[in-house]
Amino acid sequence: MPNTFPILSHQGFSLDDEAQAIVETYPGDPPSYRMYKHANTAMKTETIVLRRLTQTKLATVRAFFAANMFLSFYVYDPSEGVTNQTFDPTGASSTGRHLAIFYAGQGAAPKLSVKNAGNCIYDVDVQVLLLS
Repeated sequence: MPNTFPILSHQGFSLDDEAQAIVETYPGDPPSYRMYKHANTAMKTETIVLRRLTQTKLATVRAFFAANMFLSFYVYDPSEGVTNQTFDPTGASSTGRHLAIFYAGQGAAPKLSVKNAGNCIYDVDVQVLLLS
């Protein structure tokens, strides 16, 4: 079973339509080309927003990010009824659970954005791609 993102967070969603461009070459002198889109899919990306983390919680998030940077993991969506009381860090509960990977756009390495909010308090944003 995949690991579970260790902290329940606020999340923002965006749906990006993505299509594979196909280029067909037709014989002739000069050859002609036709480009069309194939296999349209909607990619659901989500920004996990963590505000006012202590150094201990930041260390937990950084360790999880480093260990799962290129692996799939579970993330829980608060908009689907998951609260701090019902959050399941084991990943066994399927309510509001999605399989995800860290994501930063095509060809880019995932990154964890950390900002110091003052007095050893940190704000963190990280983008994920939902697979389920």
